[in-house]
Amino acid sequence: MKLIIFLMGLFLSQISLADLPYNDLWQQDDKYNFEGISETDFRSVIDEVTQVYKPIAQEIGFSLNINGNWEDSTVNAYTSRNGDEWYVAMFGGLARRKEVTRDGFMLVVCHELAHQMGGYPMDDWAAYEGQADYIATHVCSRKVFRKFPKFSYSEMVIPRSCLVWTDKTEQKMCMRNLAAGQSLGNLLAALRNSPLPSYETPDQSVVTETQQAHPAAQCRLDSYRAGTLCTMEWDDTVIPQVSNAVCPTRPKCWFKD
Repeated sequence: MKLIIFLMGLFLSQISLADLPYNDLWQQDDKYNFEGISETDFRSVIDEVTQVYKPIAQEIGFSLNINGNWEDSTVNAYTSRNGDEWYVAMFGGLARRKEVTRDGFMLVVCHELAHQMGGYPMDDWAAYEGQADYIATHVCSRKVFRKFPKFSYSEMVIPRSCLVWTDKTEQKMCMRNLAAGQSLGNLLAALRNSPLPSYETPDQSVVTETQQAHPAAQCRLDSYRAGTLCTMEWDDTVIPQVSNAVCPTRPKCWFKD
């Protein structure tokens, strides 16, 4: 009986969470003719996020393992936890999608990490899907952009929404976040065969209780934007258990106060 209980606990700790709903887009994958990011960018993004978050995970008592399988055609990404080990699995099928930009791919890695450290609202150790979207742009991507400022937006007009940041570097990261979110919004629309979501058409629905599962494409895009525009400081040493660890701007299409 003790062995059965132990094995049940081990199984539960290893439950995987996916960035996207289950899909069959892997059937469209062509490893030799694709419009997504290169294998070089695939591996460098994983390396960059690992460099940023491995020491952060260690500081709060966890070990981070991000594994990339370029050959696998899966159009998804997964995260799981086993004791004090965080696991993230990334696949070439996702990276090769025409909708996915380099920053968009990075945002998926951040979403998976946000399940681990994003906190409330959460189930056991895992932040809800909407919370993972929100924390991906509010916290993770900005840390990666700050350490690896690869792209210049100096000649582009700063969107009015990004002026919540007075620092020019923060404004540029805001622009990158919005563009990365749109990349994933486009992928979600392709997955569900729905119209492209837009920052100009936010989801007006209001849930009666917080949604744990994947929100619709427009609602997820709204979360990317809300996280991007949250200027509240984040404490890397705490996985928050309360609602006020971020700005009170999580979209009502998935979050209920």
